Amino acid sequence: QTLYAAYLQSEFAILDNLTVMAGARYDYHPIVKDHISPRGSLVYSPAKDHTLRLSAGYAFRNPTVFDNYVEMHNVVSANPAFPINLNLTGDKELESESIESYELGYQSVLFKILRLKADFYYNIIGNLLDTEFKEVMKYTTIFIPFPVTIPAGMDINVKTKNVTDAIAYGGETQIDIFATSWLSMMVNYTYQEIRDADSNLRIADNPLHKINPLIRFNLPTKTTINLYANYIDESVWILRNFRTGEMEKNKIDAYARVNLSIVQKLMNDKLTVAISGYNLLNEFEF
Repeated sequence: QTLYAAYLQSEFAILDNLTVMAGARYDYHPIVKDHISPRGSLVYSPAKDHTLRLSAGYAFRNPTVFDNYVEMHNVVSANPAFPINLNLTGDKELESESIESYELGYQSVLFKILRLKADFYYNIIGNLLDTEFKEVMKYTTIFIPFPVTIPAGMDINVKTKNVTDAIAYGGETQIDIFATSWLSMMVNYTYQEIRDADSNLRIADNPLHKINPLIRFNLPTKTTINLYANYIDESVWILRNFRTGEMEKNKIDAYARVNLSIVQKLMNDKLTVAISGYNLLNEFEF
């Protein structure tokens, strides 16, 4: 595929404390053709070290070459009594996935050692691309001695389709503390919700909550020690068992990990050596 793109952006100040940024991108795709993606934002500083940002934009995601052209046929169960075939086929009629995004952000610095950030967003996703499965049962007739029709196999046909529209909303907050010249701390929290635009049912394959705390030591020996953790809320994935053809719920429980990294600069900062350990409270690994 041959793709073309051009981008234009401008920034200008309306007032000393109010700035406008606007831009647009043009893309050409040989199948879905032309797209224009505008984006703009207002940045307002009501007081020193306090900033508000309001932005809106439109973007898209084109189908991949795999989505358009894949052609694969595999036998996933070779049981002669009931063979199961998996067929993956592309679709050249797919439309681009689109997203309208609206964001509100705030940032401030307090007492020269505390930085606060908060961002909230609301996205409207159109023509959401997802995988469609269709089962086609095969039958045969046997004579014992009268004719009887019995199942003789299954074809599972897999295709990427524009399945629905969705709404995604959430936010992210972060606090940075610069306690001393050698000690700093950070904690970050994110929340994300994705729902079907028609039914308002939650698309439950994403974790709702994530928390990431960090403690950093910058030692006089040019050594940096990062002690950080990750908390990921539970997530549920609805996946198909290709051997049985059944949809199955796969749940990943919420988990937390504590990690450590040590970075040392040597030879007048020309050489950096780092070592990291992950999941220290469970299984130590490098």
